[in-house]
Amino acid sequence: LEQALILGEKDPEVHYWHGVCSANLARKFNWKSQYLSEAEQSFLSALRENDRFDKAKLQLGLLYFYGFGTNSKYSILGKRVTIDQEQFRDKAIQLLKEYQNYQPEDSRSYFALAAAFSSKGEKNAARIEMQGLLDMISDLYPDSYQDRDEYQKAWANLQQLK
Repeated sequence: LEQALILGEKDPEVHYWHGVCSANLARKFNWKSQYLSEAEQSFLSALRENDRFDKAKLQLGLLYFYGFGTNSKYSILGKRVTIDQEQFRDKAIQLLKEYQNYQPEDSRSYFALAAAFSSKGEKNAARIEMQGLLDMISDLYPDSYQDRDEYQKAWANLQQLK
């Protein structure tokens, strides 16, 4: 992937997968800033090549929330929130909503949006996301929705938000 990028590869998939690899390294190494920046730039490059590359929006939103928005050298367990962290959380919400509009059946966006809203103290918005996920799953799987892991996790999250 590195070599493809050096050679000027324009395929958004290459940038996307480089971003995924860098994001995984960032997470593994306690959100090391070098890997965070590489992941961000790769996802942004993928979106520059194709602004409807939805999975890059999802991953960039997750990176902004979990990597930039909740972890910094100035916070301990996300308790001290800097202005930058708040801005990254807002950007994460924006990207995750865009992704959800195009991929409404992907539960990851609902869970991430609920976490992002909850971290900002917006419990009602978090509850709306979890209820939306429950409704979506029950519509998609009317005969077996209660047995699905995603449904059970969303139900548990909704109960914690009450």
